[in-house]
Amino acid sequence: MNSPAWKKLFVPGEHLVIAFVLAQLLLHLDVVDWTRALLLGAGLWIAFPALVVASSIVWENVPRKLGAIHAGDWLAKLLVMALILAVWL
Repeated sequence: MNSPAWKKLFVPGEHLVIAFVLAQLLLHLDVVDWTRALLLGAGLWIAFPALVVASSIVWENVPRKLGAIHAGDWLAKLLVMALILAVWL
């Protein structure tokens, strides 16, 4: 099945918003090296996607394997974005 055009634009748009907010956090918190940026990315992952996925596993009966895939995906996204932004900014 073909997805509507707006769905194809959703993911890049979502990632641009996340990257923008992460860049603002890095700047306002004066994170100047990549190790602190990775710590911030990991902390954000624990505080938001990891807890949301864990809650969906517990309360909505999402399969653990599927939850682990989503949690791992979000961890990779946040760490890679934080690393790229820390080096770039």
